Amino acid sequence: MRLKSMLVVCLALTLLAGGCFPWKKPQTEKKYTNLKEALAESPNVSQLWLIGNSYAAVPQEITQFPGLKSLYLRKNQLVTVPPFLGQIKTLRLLDLGENNIAVFPKELCTLDGLEILYLSDNKMPNLAEGVGGLKGLWYLNLDRNSITSLPTGIGNLQSLLYMRLNGNKLQKLPAEMGSLKNLKRLYLSGNMLDGLPGELMSLTNLTDLDLSRNKLVSVPAAITYLVNLERLNLEENGITSLPPDMKKLTKLQWIRLEKNPIAQADIEKLKKDLPASCTVIY
Repeated sequence: MRLKSMLVVCLALTLLAGGCFPWKKPQTEKKYTNLKEALAESPNVSQLWLIGNSYAAVPQEITQFPGLKSLYLRKNQLVTVPPFLGQIKTLRLLDLGENNIAVFPKELCTLDGLEILYLSDNKMPNLAEGVGGLKGLWYLNLDRNSITSLPTGIGNLQSLLYMRLNGNKLQKLPAEMGSLKNLKRLYLSGNMLDGLPGELMSLTNLTDLDLSRNKLVSVPAAITYLVNLERLNLEENGITSLPPDMKKLTKLQWIRLEKNPIAQADIEKLKKDLPASCTVIY
């Protein structure tokens, strides 16, 4: 009887240490890189990686995957996006980067379950007004296009956390961007901005803001209201002075000010106003 009790105790300790079942490696979804192979197993396909295949058009066969979640079409030769792509409601990630797309595909605006969208390195001058229909989007990459303005509908992307617009031709931002209350990181390097709308002071969840290589001559007042800002890049503008309210940025970890005609006395004052742990790069 005593032996039986000891066995029970040993078994209990084993279960506590390793769980009720033997450990197994977590299952990962297979990445299909060949369209023909994927079609042979279409019910099981959730990830389709068709990168660098020189496609001039999106293959119609893509509609034959009922469980498709991630579609990678980067580094092809796409000029347009077909309407049928907007019918794949299961999509959560879509990568159309490094193509030759000249018009923002309005067909995508109905994909309210899409979470991640890459359209970097294309040739788009603007976005469709209907972009606000992407209600589930939390990551948007539009780097290195030719975008000159953003539609007011951009303010409807309430789930957006990360937005990249580096290397475009933006001269101003719409006031509606102040509605992106959940935004954490905003990258606007290499545009033509000479200011920011006052509405951006509402983006109090922002931790990262990159405004390097623009046409700013002063630090936009809206920045001083971004109380959770941790990283601020103002490198290579025409900034000559700094506002006294910079001291409000108590969580700032670093600020970059290289290649701006700011007086040394103003730099020294900034160092005193900001947290001692903040690195000022100039």
